[in-house]
Amino acid sequence: GRYLIDLAACNAKVAIEVDGGNWHTTPKKIAADARKEAYLVAEGWRTVRLRKRDIGRLAEIVADLNITSLDPLSP
Repeated sequence: GRYLIDLAACNAKVAIEVDGGNWHTTPKKIAADARKEAYLVAEGWRTVRLRKRDIGRLAEIVADLNITSLDPLSP
């Protein structure tokens, strides 16, 4: 793919992105995130955005989405 995703449930095509204030608040980064999300949607993915402070709730969020496993997509 063209983009890196923070966490993914590949079988469910759900991308979980963590938006920290240091990385996702400038106009350039906001525009880049919008392009990335548009690409993922065009490929049939659903994006769930979390703030850094929500990481502690990741298990709860994954359960709410009915996702059975997450795949880290790091190179």
